[in-house]
Amino acid sequence: MPELERERILYDNVALIMAVAPIAIFPFTFLTAPAAVIMAIMWWKKPASILPRTRIRFIFAITIGLLQIAGWCALFAFMRVR
Repeated sequence: MPELERERILYDNVALIMAVAPIAIFPFTFLTAPAAVIMAIMWWKKPASILPRTRIRFIFAITIGLLQIAGWCALFAFMRVR
């Protein structure tokens, strides 16, 4: 009998936390937003859990991360125009 998994990292939760938590300290989103998007894309096809789970957390992490990246791009564009 193969060994049973006792725990599994839920990467969808990790990606979502990585996208949402640093919003309180805005400068950290410069690093964590791209990391959250990359992590969500990398782990999209991996099994999330023994129990069925949806990909909604990955979708939220990607969306929030892309919005933060767009915010940084807009900020840099605004600073450059000024």
